[in-house]
Amino acid sequence: MLMTKQMPNERLERVRDVWCFCAQTGLAFTDAEHLRTEQWNRNKNNIITGITYVKTYCK
Repeated sequence: MLMTKQMPNERLERVRDVWCFCAQTGLAFTDAEHLRTEQWNRNKNNIITGITYVKTYCK
């Protein structure tokens, strides 16, 4: 599976992680790129349970 595949360098690991995140959340790359930690919803155990975010749209 792609999420657990070893990558030859750190840059490709980052690309893999962002791609998997976007694929699982439905966010476009540009939306994921603009996310900030204060937009993450966390439960009482500090586990991320969602995202408070307004999607951007192309003009």
